[in-house]
Amino acid sequence: MTADSPAPDPAEYGTSQEAERAQTDQSLRLEREKVDDALSEHLAAIEETADTVIVT
Repeated sequence: MTADSPAPDPAEYGTSQEAERAQTDQSLRLEREKVDDALSEHLAAIEETADTVIVT
């Protein structure tokens, strides 16, 4: 799932509660993806700094 994925269609769900749950699930997936991307960038920066320290 990516930020470019369409929002769930409420017509696919039997109740508004199911549609709300689907929207919440999608929101949580998108937030998790953002956090994972930020963490990956942070770890890459740490590795780059560590490589620089070892080389010098």
